[in-house]
Amino acid sequence: MNSDDAKAAFRKALEERNRRCSGRNKAFLIPETVQDYVMHHILSAANERGLFIQFHTGLLEGNRRTLSNSNPELLENLFLKYPGVKFDLFHTGYAYTGVTAALA
Repeated sequence: MNSDDAKAAFRKALEERNRRCSGRNKAFLIPETVQDYVMHHILSAANERGLFIQFHTGLLEGNRRTLSNSNPELLENLFLKYPGVKFDLFHTGYAYTGVTAALA
């Protein structure tokens, strides 16, 4: 996805939210494609600068209460794509500490 595609997807989500919501509560979920674009943009900039990126991994942390979502192996594609980034996985991906050790 490029910048124009991400902008279009975000604009479409905003328009849909405005059609469905009235009043003050206009919260909405940012489309996954836009989230992916932003993440890759940030990681690309970090990769160029050799920066650290922290991921809060571990048991049921921000993963919709699905244990398998805390598996740091799900981040492997990012580790490979951005070798200049220093990744810090909080809590060593507990309960997947063995996977974290293998990835390291």
